[in-house]
Amino acid sequence: MKALILNGNPESQDHLDKAADLLAKELKNRGWAAQSFLLRDLDVTACRGCFKCWAETPGICHMDDDGRALTSALAQSDLMVFLTPVSFGGYGSLFKTAVERAVLPLLLPFMTVREKETHHPLRYGRGISLFAVGELPARDFKSEEIFQNIVAANARNLDSPDRSCTFIYDDMSDDEIHGRMCLLAAEAGAKK
Repeated sequence: MKALILNGNPESQDHLDKAADLLAKELKNRGWAAQSFLLRDLDVTACRGCFKCWAETPGICHMDDDGRALTSALAQSDLMVFLTPVSFGGYGSLFKTAVERAVLPLLLPFMTVREKETHHPLRYGRGISLFAVGELPARDFKSEEIFQNIVAANARNLDSPDRSCTFIYDDMSDDEIHGRMCLLAAEAGAKK
């Protein structure tokens, strides 16, 4: 089983970096082959919405940058984990840019109904489990609710067989972050 960890932390050495490292170790301890991408170190241009990845070069973005590697890794994964600061209830801008580029080539340009909603079918015919870790300065129930709804909508769009969401906060200790990542990894292990 392959896991892809996308760390959308724009800053170096804070809780998200720690969480990503701990989660990768915990997943590996549970038998996952975990690959991590630190998005701030990649060159990923924003999606232009040209749909060439659908019509001209199926499954491959025409922009030749690190976004192609993200798409390739995602297409081969059974589990993807999003780590991102929560911004107004949504993904941070660095993370949003990368995910838009990585996911669009994995979809087909047709429409289908899934869970009573209209979605694009998956190019490779199988869903990828989606787990997310949102970082907030402190508990914010409204932002957390919005974030969970966005993650759930993305999971439906990707026909994810499993999904989970957790949060980390600025005042959490390393042990608390480790505990949350152990729980997330255990949940992924239970779904294998």
